Amino acid sequence: MSVNLLLAAVITASAAAGPSYTPAAGMDGNYSTFYSSAGSSGTFFTAVFHEKSSVYQVNAQAVPGYSDRVTNLAVQCDGATVGYTNSNGTFNFPSGSACAQVELYSAGNALSFTEIQLYGTPITRAALNIVFAGDSLTAGNGGSQPYTTWAVLSLQQAGYDVKYANLGIGGQTAATLLANASTIDSRYDAGRVNIAALEIGTNDMYFGATAAATYSTLQSLWAGRKAYGFKVVAFTITPRNNTYTPANFETSRNTLSDSIRSSRPALVDAVVDIGGSTPMGNPSFLADPTYYNADQVHYTDIGYNILGSMFSSTVVNLQ
Repeated sequence: MSVNLLLAAVITASAAAGPSYTPAAGMDGNYSTFYSSAGSSGTFFTAVFHEKSSVYQVNAQAVPGYSDRVTNLAVQCDGATVGYTNSNGTFNFPSGSACAQVELYSAGNALSFTEIQLYGTPITRAALNIVFAGDSLTAGNGGSQPYTTWAVLSLQQAGYDVKYANLGIGGQTAATLLANASTIDSRYDAGRVNIAALEIGTNDMYFGATAAATYSTLQSLWAGRKAYGFKVVAFTITPRNNTYTPANFETSRNTLSDSIRSSRPALVDAVVDIGGSTPMGNPSFLADPTYYNADQVHYTDIGYNILGSMFSSTVVNLQ
């Protein structure tokens, strides 16, 4: 059984040997998370993990408090395993990686750590300008906060300077958004990395458009924003079962979602696959009040939080 080893520390680093971190009393074990407030990318850091013990040998000299460096720990970057600690108990993050959260996993019992040594050169996160445009799922209908709030908060915690606008409109279709795309373009900021987050398409098919016609509209919407200078983030389509939902909607939304997934990298810069995730993309969860409202279209706060987390992870990996 895998045990999640979460270490509490804020990652900072210098070009030479970085700071060491000793867990506070009661924090040895498997419960805290270490985040990088400045982010990590390229050779941002090497982490050296020491297992808690009475004696650690350094150059054949006994040093109280440490045992051998811990080897073969799975190192995860934002939930994806990127490698394992080596025979020296270290892990070098691959070039181009960026992690808002780093976690360690080991088979068997949880390990306790007494020191994390960090090495490397810190980076500066990009200044972002995110224009969220879409339908009621972007507006946040059914929740106390839209997914955009959770997404921006997560990115800010990861060290990004975020400027944003939420242009979500209930009932909006991709066709109407395309006709009014100037509302997105007018918010372009030449001093920042511009991202157009385009969660749209479900209402087109609800009102009778085919998956093929909706995809054609999306392609035009994406192409225009990319030509204007935006990085485009697309979203797959989640299920729905409200009044007058077409009988073929589930088939149509899966067809459209497949097309959206295949659009990266040629047509879009990234895809948030909320429509292919569980629970949000599984129609059997539509009646679950944990994730969906009673209308079986709009998300609860938990559902919007899930979408926000998926989006922020996508942006971190996009940089």
